[in-house]
Amino acid sequence: MSLDLKEYHCDTFQLRMQFDTGEMNVEAFLSALAERGISTEADSDGVRDLELVFGSDDPSDDRCHAHANIRIWKDDSGRVVLSYHEGKTSNGIDPPPNVEEAPKWLGNFFSDKSLTTHVHVNYTFNQSYRPTVTLHFPLVTSEKELAGSIVTGLAFTLPTEPKTTAIVQSGATDEIHLFLRKTVQIQLKDFVLAAELQKLSSLVNVLIKKADK
Repeated sequence: MSLDLKEYHCDTFQLRMQFDTGEMNVEAFLSALAERGISTEADSDGVRDLELVFGSDDPSDDRCHAHANIRIWKDDSGRVVLSYHEGKTSNGIDPPPNVEEAPKWLGNFFSDKSLTTHVHVNYTFNQSYRPTVTLHFPLVTSEKELAGSIVTGLAFTLPTEPKTTAIVQSGATDEIHLFLRKTVQIQLKDFVLAAELQKLSSLVNVLIKKADK
């Protein structure tokens, strides 16, 4: 499966998770960073804010790269934000791990407990696509200040997709934006971006279609 975000019309794919004391082997993680010459110094409150960038093994590969922002508090609890973006990076760490291997590499520093994870995925479709719901219709409201407003976006909670919100919005240049928000339980080491994008495609295809010629 492809890691090309453009193939899925995906702009960004982000995972946000928090971990409790003891759920991450902080000592091993900091040691691994120190071996790479990456500073792990804490601030005056004992908090460490760390950023890692993961690219491809091939410097010419411009499909996507990933950023991992890790905050570790004094008690060794913390949070991880792993986000994927279009294009290549010029300041990634030397692989391994590369962008595909990053979740497994990071996940190996965590216990086998699944973590509550908030998934944010943003898509943009050009004028050759259309939403399957009608947009640009007058807002019906009793609020005088909103009289004459036009609805250009809708949010859905879907019975077939628990803990998932989908927002479809028509852009100013006739582009269609789709924002998916969901909460899941995952083990970071088992996360595979291409597989997750493929799984989400069935939902995306319900909301966005090719426009009639």
